[in-house]
Amino acid sequence: MLPSLQSIQTLLNEISYYAQLLTALLSLGGIIYSLIRHTDTYYAFSEWLDISFWPALYNLYYYSGLPLLLHILQIDVLFSPGGFLEFFSFLSPALTAQDEAAMLHAVDTKPPIADLCSSQPLYISGLVNTGNSCFLNSVLQALSATDGIQPFLNLIAHSSPSTPVAASLLYTLSLLSSPSRRRSCFRPRHIVRAMSNHRRVINREQQDAQELFQLLSSAVNEEETSVVHRNRTNGIAEVLVKPQQIKERSPSNPLIGLSANRLSCLQCGFTEAIRHFTFDNIQLIPPSNAHSISLQQCLQRYTAMEQLKDANCRNCSIRATLKLLQKEMATLSVKAKQVHNRMEQRQLLDHLVTLDKQCRQLDDRIRSGRISEDYDDDSLRIKSIASFASTKQVMIAKPPKILCLHISRSAFHEFGGLQKNMCQIVFPEILDISAYCTTGELNVHPDQPISQQPPGAGPYKYRLKSIIVHYGSHSYGHFVTYRRLPCHCSCQRCQHLDHIWLRISDEKVDRVSLQDVLRANPYMLMYEALESEHGGDSAQPMVTSSSTSETPILADAPSSFDYCYTSETPESLEAIRIANSLLTNDEPAEESTATTLPRRRKHHKRRSSSKHVDNLVTSVVTVQ
Repeated sequence: MLPSLQSIQTLLNEISYYAQLLTALLSLGGIIYSLIRHTDTYYAFSEWLDISFWPALYNLYYYSGLPLLLHILQIDVLFSPGGFLEFFSFLSPALTAQDEAAMLHAVDTKPPIADLCSSQPLYISGLVNTGNSCFLNSVLQALSATDGIQPFLNLIAHSSPSTPVAASLLYTLSLLSSPSRRRSCFRPRHIVRAMSNHRRVINREQQDAQELFQLLSSAVNEEETSVVHRNRTNGIAEVLVKPQQIKERSPSNPLIGLSANRLSCLQCGFTEAIRHFTFDNIQLIPPSNAHSISLQQCLQRYTAMEQLKDANCRNCSIRATLKLLQKEMATLSVKAKQVHNRMEQRQLLDHLVTLDKQCRQLDDRIRSGRISEDYDDDSLRIKSIASFASTKQVMIAKPPKILCLHISRSAFHEFGGLQKNMCQIVFPEILDISAYCTTGELNVHPDQPISQQPPGAGPYKYRLKSIIVHYGSHSYGHFVTYRRLPCHCSCQRCQHLDHIWLRISDEKVDRVSLQDVLRANPYMLMYEALESEHGGDSAQPMVTSSSTSETPILADAPSSFDYCYTSETPESLEAIRIANSLLTNDEPAEESTATTLPRRRKHHKRRSSSKHVDNLVTSVVTVQ
C-alpha cells in the first residue's frame, strides 16, 4: 500500500523539526565552546581526556576481543591519546602561550639520547595518518633527520614575541629524533594547530609535500623576522659588540641560501647588475624523454646558461628611446620655425625644452654607465626593446647548511594535460656542489659563465640525510620517507656501522640498507653540509664581487638581537657620545673652541664642494 500524501507531509515535518533542533543544539554548543575554549577548565578537561579517559576506553575495547572491528571502523583513531580534538579538527583552537611554554619545557627537560647499540633493532616514532596526511608526515620525518634545524628553531622558539610554528616544529622534531627499541607512533597535532591559519594545506585533501615544506619554511621565516625586529637594539653601541657575540646570538636559518642571477644581452654586450635572491629549496627539472639522469647532471642543467630571444634589454631600450626623442626634437624644431602663432609656438618651445632635458638625462646615464638606475622623472617613458639574443644564468652564491632539492615530476602530455615524469634520478650519498657555486670573482661577459671554480679550490660537500619518495600518479599517490638515523653507540660492534637508514610510511617504520635508499626514485632530497669541508661553518656566504655597478653582497651580516654592551668603560661611552653628537650635527660640550673651529671650516669646505657639484650637474651636456 502506497503512503498517503498526508503521511509523507507528516514525515517531512518531523524531519524538519529534528533538523532545526539539531541546528539549534550545534549553534548553542558553538557559543558555549567559544566562551570556554580559552579557560583553564577546558584545557584541564582536554588533558584528562587525552591522558586518562580515551586510553582507558581504548584499552577496554581492545582487550575485549574486538581489534578487527576497531581496525575496520577506525575507532582507534578516535580513542587514541590526543585523537579526540583532532577527530573534530574544526573545534581545535590555535596554540596558546601555555601550550608553547609546555612544549618548550618538554624540549628543555628532554633527557640526552642514550647510547643504544645499533647491532639490535632500533627505531624512531612513526606518525599517524589521519586521512591523506602522508605529505605532512613525510616532510616532518625528513626534517628530523637533519642536525642543524633544531638548534635554529630552539633559538627562535625561546625568543619573543610568540612563535607557535617554531615551537611546535621544534617539539615535533625533538620527538622524531629520539631512537627507541620499541615501535611507536603519535599524531603531530601541535604543528597542525600551529598552522591553523593555513587550513587550505592542513586538511584531509590530497596535498603536495614540497608545497607544505615551503609553507613551513615561510611561516618560520616570518616568525624569525618578527623576533629579530622585536629584539633589535638601535644606537651606535652596536658597533662595539664583538662579531663572535653577534654571530652566537643571531639566528641563521640553515635552510636559506643565496642564488646569483645574471641577465646579459648578446646584441649590445650589456650585463645587468647581478641580483641575489634567497631560496629554501632548488627545483630541478629532469628531462621527460630520458630513462635516467644523475643528480649532478640536473644541477648542471639548472646552472647552465640559457639562451633567450625575447628578453628586454635596458641598454638597448634607453638608446632606442634616446633616438626617438632626438627624432621628435628635430621634427618639432622644424615645425616651430613654420608656426606664426606665438601661443602655439610657445607651447612647442616648452615641449622642446622638456624633450631636451630628457635627452640630457638619458645621454648622461649612457656616458656614466648608470643604466640600471631608476628614473626620477615619471613623464619619461622608456621604450621596451626585446633583444634577439640574450643569456640568463643562475648559480649558488651562498650554499645553505641544509640543501633541499626538489625534483619536479610534472610533465606535459603530448595530447594535453599533465602527467608524472618517471625519470630515474641517480643520486650519491656524498654530493659536491662546488662546480655550481660562485667564487670571489663574477664574470660579466654575456657568453661566459658567471663564475668558474679555479684549480685546487676547496670542495663544498654534503652528506645525504633523507629523501622523500612519491608512489602513484600525478594526481594522487602516497609519500614515503627514507631517513638516516645516526649511530650514538661507541662499542666495537657498532664502529663499522656508519649510519642506520629507516623507511617510514606513516606509522610503519622499517630498517633498510643504504643500497635500498640509493635505488629509490626521489621526489625531494635533503643534504647537510659536512662541517669539516666548510671550516666548521657551512653556512658562510661566498663573497662575490664584480666590475659592474651592482651593490656588493655583504659577507655574513645577520640581523642580530639581544645585544648588550661588551665593555662599558669610560672610553667606550665617550666614543658613543661623540658619535651620536656627530650623527645629530651637535657638538660635544667638553670640546674646546680650538677643536670645534677646524671642524666648522671642514663643513664650509664641504658646502663649497657641494655647490660646485650642483653647478656641474646643471651644466650643458651635448646630446650625441
